Amino acid sequence: MAICAVSFLLIIFALVDAAWTYRARLVILQTLNTSPMSDVEAVELTRQALHEVGEDVTLFRPRAYNGRDLFARNTLTPSDGYVIWDPVTPGSHPGFAVNVEQSGSTVRCEVCQCK
Repeated sequence: MAICAVSFLLIIFALVDAAWTYRARLVILQTLNTSPMSDVEAVELTRQALHEVGEDVTLFRPRAYNGRDLFARNTLTPSDGYVIWDPVTPGSHPGFAVNVEQSGSTVRCEVCQCK
């Protein structure tokens, strides 16, 4: 019974550790633009968010989600969306998804490591 309880606790600790590793990291940025952002602005802001959480942005490049657009825009809220960042060298690092929500000049970025 004691071994079973210890095994259960080890599994719980492993799950908590995995959840902590892949948690979203929040970055709040300010922009001068209050209208919905362009692809170029979204890429630059998400690049800045990656830098703010300590990532070397030279190791990543934005991926076009549909073959041409880098900012996957929310169809209901055009100032919100995400940019996917892939490693420049495939397989060298996990990539990132940076979710963006703009409210006026405040931009909320959630940086999530891809699994």
